Amino acid sequence: MKSPMNLPVPPIRIRTATGEPIQSQGKFVLYWMTAFRRLHSNFALQRAVELAVELQRPLLIFEAVRVNYPWASDRFHHFIIDGMRDHASQVASSNAGYLAYVEPRRRDGHALAQTLAEQACAVVTDDFPCFFHPDMYRRIVHQWRSYVELVDSNGILPIHAADRTFTVAHSYRRYMQKAIAAESPVFPVDNPLDHPKLPPWKGKAASLAPRWKFLTSTELGRMDLSALPIDHSVG
Repeated sequence: MKSPMNLPVPPIRIRTATGEPIQSQGKFVLYWMTAFRRLHSNFALQRAVELAVELQRPLLIFEAVRVNYPWASDRFHHFIIDGMRDHASQVASSNAGYLAYVEPRRRDGHALAQTLAEQACAVVTDDFPCFFHPDMYRRIVHQWRSYVELVDSNGILPIHAADRTFTVAHSYRRYMQKAIAAESPVFPVDNPLDHPKLPPWKGKAASLAPRWKFLTSTELGRMDLSALPIDHSVG
């Protein structure tokens, strides 16, 4: 019987976003964490680890927060940055690399993700059907010259498994109950970064994107949100 670490991410959860091939000469595999902001039970991170092991390239996790997302406020920023601080500490004890970026002014982070992607063998990011993500994916398709996969880690059933749109909740519940009864769901690995064959990250952030300032766990813990152009009335 295969161990959970050897079970691949189900293909139905993976979509190729661009027509570009994998860049075999790239420096690393990039996981751009945008929606599934967690290091555990995350199919997108698991897929990035799979590619890193397959290509024998280190894994770089990139997580950022911009200032002009809808309803940007102290409350949301604080929640996101707390998670980034935890991730920076946890990834430091693994073979992966981690870059955290908090945009100081509107559009200061423009082209950062693309700059990292251009140096990567492959890019994995989160296939999330809501918020700003679908528009972002459409821009990537037209602008990026990188191999990009969108990976679904939304729930027990893959979002693209159904062949129709459900207009009422009870029809979806009937479908879900039948689907789960017909075939046991595949669950993600608890900690993908524990993979024994993941190549170690030895890169330097400054050399990858010198225009931008990346933050350490300590710096994230000391962030002064009052200096950012976000809504400070929501504490």
